[in-house]
This record gives sequence, C-alpha cells and structure tokens, in this order.
Amino acid sequence: MTEWKKATESLREAAVKLFEAGDGYKLTATKLGLSPATVRDWKRAWVKGEFETAYRRRQPLDEMETRIIIELKKFGAPDRTIAGMLNCSISLVQLVWRRYRRSLGSGSPEGGGEEVLGGHEDAAAAEEAAEKPAVKPARRGRKPAKAAAPAVDAAAEKSSD
Repeated sequence: MTEWKKATESLREAAVKLFEAGDGYKLTATKLGLSPATVRDWKRAWVKGEFETAYRRRQPLDEMETRIIIELKKFGAPDRTIAGMLNCSISLVQLVWRRYRRSLGSGSPEGGGEEVLGGHEDAAAAEEAAEKPAVKPARRGRKPAKAAAPAVDAAAEKSSD
C-alpha cells in the first residue's frame, strides 16, 4: 500500500500547517516521519491549490461504467486508456473484465453474462484460439546450438583410402 493511502487525514492536515509555517518538504517529512518524496509531491500540490487533506476513494462503478469497460475491452482498448477515461484504477478494469469472462464460461446472468450484455462474440473467438496449437516462443539471449558434426568411423576412413 502506498504512503498516499496510508497517510491519515491528520497527517495531511499537519503537513499543511507546517507548509503554512514555512517549513520545507524535507523538514516536514522528518517531523511527520514520511518519505521526503511523498511530502514533496504534497507540497507541490499544495502550492498549486490541488492538495486535499481528506483521502477520497472513488465511488464504485455503476452498471453503465461496467458495460463501457466490457465493450471497450471487446474492441481491444488498453486497460490504461479505459481506466483514464473512467477515472478508475487499471486493476478495477482488469477485475471487471475477469468477472465478465468468467460469466461467459458459466453462462450465469448474475455475473454479467450474455443475458445482461447481449452475446457471446468473445466466446467463439476463445474457442477458436483454444483449438490452435500453442507455439513455443524462441528462446532469447542464447545462440542456437550448432549441429553436431557426423561421427567419422576411423575404420571406414581407412577403407576409403
């Protein structure tokens, strides 16, 4: 867990008081027992007027946002892009997608399967991919082994002379 999430509201308020008193970020970090990098980021945000003393968690996704994630993932949008559009974490996007994929396998409507989201377009693609043989990727960082020279029998060599 990052220091941002660990920092309580009182620590953040104490940092603001020290900033207002004119303390630098290194001195403030030492007094509060936090990382100087964290306090530096807080001070920069405070100077810009963007620092909040209360850590606010994002509200859970509603059904529309869940559908948006699933539809964008079907079209191949990157997790980072989707998370930025919806102002949520990448891990939340991945969680929604995993739950959707599991619901396709079980066919249960509770998890957002075909009854809720309309279709198994991805299920056919998944079955098709499962039928293809797995190709082992080439090893990286090593030269391929040289072919062994054919063994020459000494007796055969003498007979040819």
